[in-house]
Amino acid sequence: MVTAGSLFFHGYVLGLMAAAPIGPVNIEMIRRGLRVGFWAPFCIGMGAVTADFFYVTLASFGFSSLFSHSAVVRGGLMLLGAALLSFLGIAAMREARHPVSLSENPGQKPLSKVKYYLLGVLLCLANPMTIAYWLVVSAIFLPGGEELWRTYTVLVISVSAGCITWVLFISTVLHVSRSHVSSRLFQYVNLVSGVLLVGYGLFFVLKFIRLIW
Repeated sequence: MVTAGSLFFHGYVLGLMAAAPIGPVNIEMIRRGLRVGFWAPFCIGMGAVTADFFYVTLASFGFSSLFSHSAVVRGGLMLLGAALLSFLGIAAMREARHPVSLSENPGQKPLSKVKYYLLGVLLCLANPMTIAYWLVVSAIFLPGGEELWRTYTVLVISVSAGCITWVLFISTVLHVSRSHVSSRLFQYVNLVSGVLLVGYGLFFVLKFIRLIW
């Protein structure tokens, strides 16, 4: 039997591994963090942590077949993800065409904390790769029977701790470094971010075509 300490360590590492790769969530955190400071990436990241918690819970209590066997659900999430990422990517590339003020009171009013949070939730929920990741994790670490609740509780706490550690780290780094980022450099960040987001959107479209072909 896996001890609680060992499970917490593995869950913490898995949380870091889920949060750290440069995907749609981190791309938006970087872009928004350089634009308006700490709270934008922090709220986006916490939204993503909430979505991770949701998927871990579904996978833990037997709802994994909803995603693994339902082509309608998977296809719908792929199209939703493609549309959302393409919209954000195009918006970023359009913003890259003009110099942007990085002052504390920019001309363009930033989103509210709640909207940044909801953006993080949507970005994570609509990413099929997130679903696949947590389905694999739950299949490896979560037993059935009486041990399920104990293991689930430790795993959720440790995974959330790992994800939040990354969110706090990257939000702080972005807040500190934004004072050293010129308007021109931020235009390039927007351009690269936009291209990557649209690329992820096209990737989901290709996965959808393969699913229905």
